[in-house]
Parts: sequence; C-alpha cells; structure tokens
Amino acid sequence: MKKPLVSVLILTFNHTDLLKNCLDSVLKSDYPNLEFIVSDNGSKEDITGFVKKNYSYQKIKVVRLEENIE
Repeated sequence: MKKPLVSVLILTFNHTDLLKNCLDSVLKSDYPNLEFIVSDNGSKEDITGFVKKNYSYQKIKVVRLEENIE
C-alpha cells in the first residue's frame, strides 16, 4: 500500500546555517513519500542558490517571497 504524501514545510529568513541544520535533519527520514518545501521569507541571503548548491534540488522546492511577511 502506498503511503500518503507528507509535506515538510520549512520557513526561513536569512539563516542558511539554521536551514542547513534543519534540512540535514529532515532529509534523514526514511519515510517513503515526503516532499520538502522551503519558504524563503524575503531573505537577503541567496536561499535558492544555497539549496541548489548543497542539496538535490529536485527533492526540495523553494518558494521565495519578496518581503518578510510576519
């Protein structure tokens, strides 16, 4: 039986160091049907570039907002 899709949503704002720790942790999951979504809340840092450079970009979707929405 196919397992239901589980989405892991990670909100970030200018902290690639914290994002790295979080992604490294959640990517260790052995659950077979996960999607990972990083919501960049208007960072000055290049979050999309960081994810592309350090992770399999096909596994992680980055959604970028132009400004920090509280």
